[in-house]
Amino acid sequence: MTGSFKLCNDAQTPIHGLITFCRPWHIREKAMMAIDLARYERLGEPSEPVNLTPRDHQAQREREALKDAVDRLFEENPPPELTSEQIEKLRAILGHPAPERELMCWKLRLYCGHLIEQAAHYTHTTVHSAFTGSARCPECGLDPATIVAAEAVGLVGVPQQPPTARKRAIRPTREDLERKVRALEAEVARLRRRQ
Repeated sequence: MTGSFKLCNDAQTPIHGLITFCRPWHIREKAMMAIDLARYERLGEPSEPVNLTPRDHQAQREREALKDAVDRLFEENPPPELTSEQIEKLRAILGHPAPERELMCWKLRLYCGHLIEQAAHYTHTTVHSAFTGSARCPECGLDPATIVAAEAVGLVGVPQQPPTARKRAIRPTREDLERKVRALEAEVARLRRRQ
């Protein structure tokens, strides 16, 4: 998904989590420098196949029932056509796509078993806020497909660095500390002689 927003009437176009409200540029730029993937929700391990739980089956049944109810509602009471003026107003409000550097790429394991990557604005740190808990599967067409595992993998517009293992802080020995104290005492003595 590119992250662009389209005004459309079809229910097939996924736009979950891609609508943003602009803030001043310098605030967004500072936020981009401080993205920490640890603050993003992680559900299971999306790269591995998932054994569906009764809770997953129930969530999928509820989402399908809700979609069916909404489809019936719109079939019985179709919304009125928008005027060109209304469309222009909506385009002015929603028509600015978020830059790629503001989109977080997520790996999502769906109820159908397929693994997809989908983007959402970086300010959405939970799966529910980014995708409302489901997505349309581009491989098999299941819509909605409950998200059963997910992880944020990095910003779309920023090259990804391979994860590095954290180096364990090495505790200094007594000799190291004594050497550092002697060096600092020598520096203090030198500065006092200057005065």
